[in-house]
Amino acid sequence: MPRGTHPNSLAAIKPHSFRPGQSGNPGGRNKKRPITDEYFALADVEVPKEVCKALKIKYVPGRTFSQANALTRFMDALRKDGHLASKEIREAMEGKAPQRLGISGPERKEITIRVVHEKK
Repeated sequence: MPRGTHPNSLAAIKPHSFRPGQSGNPGGRNKKRPITDEYFALADVEVPKEVCKALKIKYVPGRTFSQANALTRFMDALRKDGHLASKEIREAMEGKAPQRLGISGPERKEITIRVVHEKK
């Protein structure tokens, strides 16, 4: 028994009885995402009149929560301080902007970059 290990903690460990090629975790990682799942469920639900009234937005029959959210982000982007909303919209549509890499030093030297593609 390893030093500092309580004997009862070892009792919970079961020996592996996996056959060769059998996964010990056949379901993979836990795919539960409760908050994200709720977002997906609510996205296509029509916004009730009461919610529109509380948010002080015009009720439009059939407008979903995802449509109302997109409209709100676009309206935020049009404001003077709407750069964060504009960035969110652009990144949702085009992806994040690529990061630029600059290489500099005290001397001008030639560098060689080698790209290796590995076969899978």
